[in-house]
Amino acid sequence: MGVTAVNRITLRVQLTKAVPYFESMLTMAVFDPVERSQVAKFGDQFGANTGTLTFNGPYRLTKWAGKGETRWVETKNPTYWNAKTVRIKRLTYSVVKSSQRALKLFKRGDLDDVTVSGAAAKTARKLKGYHTAKQNISYYMELNQSRVPALQNQSVRRAISMAVNRQALVTRVLGNGSQPLSTIVPAGMFYNEHSGNDFATAAADGVAQYSQYDLQKARQLFKAGMAAAGQTNLTLTVMGDNTDSARATLAYLQRALTALSQDGATVTVKVDPLSLDDRLDRLRAGDFDVAVSAWSADYPDPVTFLSLFTTGNSNNYAGWSNAEYDSLVNAAQTTDAGNVTRRWRDLVAADQLLTREMATVPLYQVGQARVKQTSLKAVYNNPNGLVNWATAYYQK
Repeated sequence: MGVTAVNRITLRVQLTKAVPYFESMLTMAVFDPVERSQVAKFGDQFGANTGTLTFNGPYRLTKWAGKGETRWVETKNPTYWNAKTVRIKRLTYSVVKSSQRALKLFKRGDLDDVTVSGAAAKTARKLKGYHTAKQNISYYMELNQSRVPALQNQSVRRAISMAVNRQALVTRVLGNGSQPLSTIVPAGMFYNEHSGNDFATAAADGVAQYSQYDLQKARQLFKAGMAAAGQTNLTLTVMGDNTDSARATLAYLQRALTALSQDGATVTVKVDPLSLDDRLDRLRAGDFDVAVSAWSADYPDPVTFLSLFTTGNSNNYAGWSNAEYDSLVNAAQTTDAGNVTRRWRDLVAADQLLTREMATVPLYQVGQARVKQTSLKAVYNNPNGLVNWATAYYQK
């Protein structure tokens, strides 16, 4: 594997190629150590419930029955290397699918820290413990061109994008601090080592107009694209999750895309909210017209998003393929990986090509709106939605 234990506390990793984001990538959960004896003992059942796990972090998972559990408990780990700094001894988690109910429980004192969206987020803004944080998470629409021939037309795809008022979506529908996206890569994640420029700003230069709301232009593009495709009517089903915010997003997109209809070029839009498992099954099977999907950065580098749409990638559910795009992403990961300037150019060019083609429709960068009790201090929220409780404490 190219991995060697040099001594008791040193691990040496030999890479087959330069990986600029390697150190950041090591913070992913998939690189966390596991106890070999436990894996050997429980086999396929390792990790299925509390009884099969061991822990070396600040907390131990003590009450978790497995998949589908909606409540679990973590207790302070006395063998953690820095246990003396961990001040909260017990954490109880609850899954509350409704933001309104979560906020109600918070106000009642049953919850100390909650994530909210939509109407609940707007209500929570009035509370002292309310705050928002940008996440390295992008939401986008996947357009299944092989299933819907009209989507093979670039004008139709651009029309769909320009019919979406992203600012209205994030402020009126989501209300959780999310921000409109111009390209698939979120802002505040990756910067040019020489100039300090934000990658998202550089990539949007010259292509941002394809993600800006312009219903008049969108209707023109839609009519021209439908004529070129030899169709006068298009029926689309937009698939997404079945959470409160996801349902509200689907309802908004249904209204937005329906507005493309006109004499000689009409569109009928249906929505299909599904459980996460069902949505993923449908995506993997290619059984969808349009899907609202999301990707959370595995590491703070554009390639974690851009590689999704390369030919043959297992997450490229719509099956889009472009040789020039593949070449740019490949160069950024191989021949140009060690050259900051060339790699930056490759990544910017790839993101701009993806946006010009509108192979996928960028929607918004997630903002996580949370409200916590004012007595709860030093809770660290990272850009991928994870929470570090090791430093947290209650101030009396």
